[in-house]
Formats: sequence, C-alpha cells, structure tokens
Amino acid sequence: MNPAKLADDEEEIYREQIKERRETYYVTYQPADSRFCFAFLNLVYPEDVPDKKQIADHVSQEVAEWLSRYPVPVVAAAFDATDECVNHSDAKDFHFIGFVDPITSRIVSKWSSLSDKDLPAEHLRPGYLATVYKSVPSKPKSLVRHEADQKARRLKLGLQIFRIISIFGVGIPLLIEIISLGVAWIGYVLATISISTGAFKLGKVFRWIKPSKRQLAKDEEVRKMRHYFYHCERNPNGFNRLKIENFERQSVGETQKEFHSLPPTRKAS
Repeated sequence: MNPAKLADDEEEIYREQIKERRETYYVTYQPADSRFCFAFLNLVYPEDVPDKKQIADHVSQEVAEWLSRYPVPVVAAAFDATDECVNHSDAKDFHFIGFVDPITSRIVSKWSSLSDKDLPAEHLRPGYLATVYKSVPSKPKSLVRHEADQKARRLKLGLQIFRIISIFGVGIPLLIEIISLGVAWIGYVLATISISTGAFKLGKVFRWIKPSKRQLAKDEEVRKMRHYFYHCERNPNGFNRLKIENFERQSVGETQKEFHSLPPTRKAS
C-alpha cells in the first residue's frame, strides 16, 4: 500500500499521533497523512499479555471505535512491553485491517494485508483526509523540515562552542607559556603552579593528602569498570545475554512509564 498521490497544488501534511490509555493497555493512533494514506493503530500491553482471544477482541473493538471517529482505512497490531509484535489470531498475518464500506457504511475487516485496490479509493484522497481529520493537530512538511533544521543547527552550534572551549582549554595555557618567555614574572608564576601541582600529586601518592569523597567515588567506579571488563572478556556470550536483558528491561520500563503517564479514558471490555 502506497501513500495517496497529491495534486501539484497540495502541500504535504504530517498529522500528530493520538495516544489513549485503557485499563490494561494503551493505544497509539497515527492518522493517515502525506506519508501514508491509511492509519496505523497499535495496542501496547505494558505488563501481562492476555491470551489470543482477548487480544483479538481488543484489536477488533479498537478498530471499530477508531473507524467510528475517523472512517479512514486502518492497520492494527498488538505489541508487548518489549515492542515485540504479539500473535493475536490463528492467521499467519498479525495485522488486522479495517475500513468503512462507502456503500453500506458497514465496517469491513479481516486478519491480513490489503492492497490499494481493496480499499475505498474515496477514503484515501487528501481532500477527504483533511475533512475527516480537521480536529487533529497537523503541520505542513515544510514546517516539520524547518523545525528539524533548527534543531540540527542548535546541535551544531553546541558542538562548535564545545570545540572552542576545548581549544581555549589547551590553547590559552600554551599561549601563556609562550608569552612568559618574554615576561619574567609570568614565568615565575607558571613555575610556582607547576611545582605546586607536582607537590600535590606527590602528596596523593604518599597519602599525605587524603582523597576527597568525589575522588574516592571516581576511583571505585574505575575499579568496578576494570572488574566488569575482565569478566566480560572471559564470558562474551554471557555479556551479550546481559546486554539483551538490559535493553529489554529498559524497553519495558519506558513502555510502563508511557502507560502510566496517560490519563485513563475507558476500561477494556
């Protein structure tokens, strides 16, 4: 299925995603826009994943509800907390397709993928989408690109400032050293700083100067890193499993955080 073709005088539009929380899952609805002429509906289970029948019921109910709001062809799927698509039917295809028949006004749906020719052409046109989604926040593609460019410029400026600071951190002491060749008192000052630095390091070596709590914490962190690195080198397969577990745990945490951040809208039936 491909995005609907725009007329030459029509500007490309990107519509904002809609999120809603249910009792045991939350849904994300991506309206159709210039990128895709059909909508995407994802059901995300942040904790326990129910059985196939219950998932299938949730998916079909959600498709019916969102089609009643926005009669635009929609592709639905269910996911667990690790962002893995879960099997919610006995069919090979995990995607549930639904649309409103323009003649009978009834919902047509099935567990499979569809091509453009299977969908009502009048429901894929940009003009129709603009009418159906008139209450959904949207931005023209040109504005989205402009905002992305602005963000990239700010990031680039930050990197340039960091480089300048780094250059000054190295360049200024060198410049002072060069100037000191012609100014005697600057040489004495720099020599004093150098001797003081050496004495401070020597005091730390012989424990005359006790390390600060911050230094102790840093030393302990370095010690742990070396310890972990040693064991990871000895067991790379175990390290890879640990990485996967950490990524999954992080994904689950983010999914649950997303779920609890949304206000509940209705209970799942």
